[in-house]
Amino acid sequence: MPPFEQTLTSSAYVFTITDQVDPDYLKYLTRKVRPYQPTITTRLGTRIDISLDDPEGDIVAGIAALTVDDTLFIDVIWVEASLRKRGIARQLIRMTEEIALGRSCHQAEVTYAPEPLFYQKLGYTISGKLTQFQTGQRFFRLQKTLVAPIRSDFSLEELLA
Repeated sequence: MPPFEQTLTSSAYVFTITDQVDPDYLKYLTRKVRPYQPTITTRLGTRIDISLDDPEGDIVAGIAALTVDDTLFIDVIWVEASLRKRGIARQLIRMTEEIALGRSCHQAEVTYAPEPLFYQKLGYTISGKLTQFQTGQRFFRLQKTLVAPIRSDFSLEELLA
């Protein structure tokens, strides 16, 4: 299958969607959420990496995920502090789920979520809990059945206003 890349542009910000493996992108997002999340291990599958880039080309939000068989695995999601509470993370999840549905996925899984409420509001249910022995930090595993249609009528300008 040929590489996929798509760009959605606003007056100032750009969503970039790709299925190409970029270890540097995953490392970048993982560094942004540390110490909140354990190190992500890469699985074999087809990537769904979406970044939101500012006018200078810097990543200000992003999600790293992949599809394996009929399952979407969300590895990491991050939004710069100044852009939080605007629906950007929610939109990144929705865009990722929509792509996964297009790949015939029927379920989604978040393996390491320190705060499950965000995902629960999007229809995910807790399916497990892990407490790190040394730190006592808790992480939740969440799952969701994917059902079409997910498409939302969002405006990038509205998200970033």
